[in-house]
Amino acid sequence: MLWRPLKSSFIPPQNPGVSGFCALLLLFTPASLFADPAPKCDPDLLKAISKPSGFSPALQQWLDWETTPALRGLDPEFKSSQVPITLVNRSLVDVRAVGALPSEVEKLFLHDSKVLWAKHPYNRRKDVPFFNFPVLQETLTGYHTASRSMVFSFDGKAFGIKMPTDHPFGPGRAEQANKAYPKDSMLSSMRRAKIIEQVDQKLGADPDLILLRDILTITDKKTGNGIAIRDLRALQDGNLYFPAHLIPVAGEDLAKKNGAGFSEFFKTAWARPLGVIQAKLLIRYGMEYNPINPQNFLIQLDANFKPTGKLACRDLGDIFQVETVSRRIGLGPEVDADISLGLKTFKTAAPAEKSETLTWGFNLSGKNLLLPVTRQAWLDAHDEGLTGEIERLLNVKYPKTQGTYIMEKFLERPEIQEALARFHRLPK
Repeated sequence: MLWRPLKSSFIPPQNPGVSGFCALLLLFTPASLFADPAPKCDPDLLKAISKPSGFSPALQQWLDWETTPALRGLDPEFKSSQVPITLVNRSLVDVRAVGALPSEVEKLFLHDSKVLWAKHPYNRRKDVPFFNFPVLQETLTGYHTASRSMVFSFDGKAFGIKMPTDHPFGPGRAEQANKAYPKDSMLSSMRRAKIIEQVDQKLGADPDLILLRDILTITDKKTGNGIAIRDLRALQDGNLYFPAHLIPVAGEDLAKKNGAGFSEFFKTAWARPLGVIQAKLLIRYGMEYNPINPQNFLIQLDANFKPTGKLACRDLGDIFQVETVSRRIGLGPEVDADISLGLKTFKTAAPAEKSETLTWGFNLSGKNLLLPVTRQAWLDAHDEGLTGEIERLLNVKYPKTQGTYIMEKFLERPEIQEALARFHRLPK
């Protein structure tokens, strides 16, 4: 049973708007704050913003799941919101992209000498960049999928925007001032995306890895605070995506739909694939989620709600470089860059046995589905998936011990260091 129905949509109070896209551009004349000439008004863009394309039934199912009240105190107050947007001169911001941007993202956000800036509808902090900039009459319609992130559709493609806000869960909820400063998480996420892009260009992409990357950041030059754009096109493949943090809320129904018991179903659909994902991230990119947060994962289901064995990973800013592996696979400069930027790294990987957080937050659901035997079965399945995939990728054997063998010792063994080099086509 849900805690309460979500309010359908939130329309935020705005600074005085102007009559359309062109009127806002004309406001920024050479005699005012900005020196660059305003770009011409794009009627197609104006129309697309005013009448956004909808979502496919599969993607809409994901968004309906995402906006299901799940974890007490961590669910959104509203299902969707109208997001105010403004234009900012490029001289005031830093624009950083990873890889070739989708044309839809370029069309919406990058305009000659201007960029489009989205304002989180819940934010009330005036020190968030461009708080007082006048907004367009047009707004983006977005679904709340995380404390600061919302999902939109533009020209038929799905993308997410992370925006600073001091009220992450709604205007009627508690203030969280720290959420108005996502600078470090944005920096970390873009650096992870860069490494993934670099490795995939060398090795080729792994078809079983679905990594939802931040591909563009627009940050205020004065504060470093800004917005991040996430590529969600991978979720538009016709499959369904079930948020892992909903396991304690809607998991029983999903297991029954598959004719399975709760414990066994999610041992196969969640715990073991999670271990496999951790192994792939570690061996391919020298990174890992530490700790594991179920909110960072989506369980892929086919059109009949049956698990495919794959997970989609998001919030890559929560992934950290593991130096024992990263330095051996040619990513030492990236490790050093992270350290110089004040970003967290780990000397070595977490022990295979330290996967307890795969059920983080489940106790906040109000349901008590995780009997000790269920949880232990999931932990064992995770560790089997992790060590088994490492064995497969590196063609080695992981020591079979009773929860005492530390991953650190394994990764430092000379033959494992050589296997990592072989995998990445590096000299021994």
